[in-house]
Amino acid sequence: MQPVIHALLLASAAAFSPKDAAAPLFAAQQAALAKIQAALPLDVKSYPADLGLDTFATADGGSGAMQAWEAQGPANIAWASDLRIEGPTTVASLTVWCSPLKDVPHLCVRTTATADAVDVVMDFRPRAEGGYETMLEDGSYPEPDSREAFMTKGKRTDLDKRFYDGVRDLCASVGGDAAPAGGLEGLKKQAASPVAVDARLDASDASIAKAAALYEPAVDAWLAWCADDSHALKPGMQVTSTYARDTKLRANNYGILSDYYSGLFGADEGANIAAGDAGPLDEAYVGGAS
Repeated sequence: MQPVIHALLLASAAAFSPKDAAAPLFAAQQAALAKIQAALPLDVKSYPADLGLDTFATADGGSGAMQAWEAQGPANIAWASDLRIEGPTTVASLTVWCSPLKDVPHLCVRTTATADAVDVVMDFRPRAEGGYETMLEDGSYPEPDSREAFMTKGKRTDLDKRFYDGVRDLCASVGGDAAPAGGLEGLKKQAASPVAVDARLDASDASIAKAAALYEPAVDAWLAWCADDSHALKPGMQVTSTYARDTKLRANNYGILSDYYSGLFGADEGANIAAGDAGPLDEAYVGGAS
């Protein structure tokens, strides 16, 4: 390699800073959050402050802040979390868990920037069992061989038509490599949709720009579903079964987040951040599901 080209590559690599990535990521997240706040009557919750997470310092010298909300009744929001950490490890995470009055998917958009990589997680998590954990490497599913399997296939077709076909291109646009497998892969598969993104991009400003560009279109798609009353569930069994699944997945989500944030910030700090991001699991905070 010619010395000049080699020097330019080294300079480019040295120019990337996870701390500097915070500004564009936080701006994108704030713009997306503002759209949610304008569309839905969110009520501020004190839970992050109760955990000392309204503002906090991380062990690696970074700083963080978390806000949380709910919106009871027709707004259908059980928990919304906005997490921002700036430092050697920068995290921008926007998560919304829906209540069971509609089967609109839960929303998750998260970017983690380190000196080594930019990791992107984006998903619209399904509210019903779709057998997505059985997806084969080519994106297909095993042929149904039972009445239950045929019903599951029908559920996937329904969810694709109402939700996932409309965001496939957005999710596919992330590209990159598959993020390294961590712990609790089984729980992750149970929660994931067929368009779930869990990608690793190179540590660069271009990767940050790509990640930042995901927040608003993801929220736009999700808000359009929220505004559509055709996704309303019938009182009784539909609401009850959806709530039961949500309750299980929210508990699992805490475990997934605890494993993830502990890997970034250590066991104790990671578990506390996960508790704030996942939201309380008691009845006092179930929003419209109460």
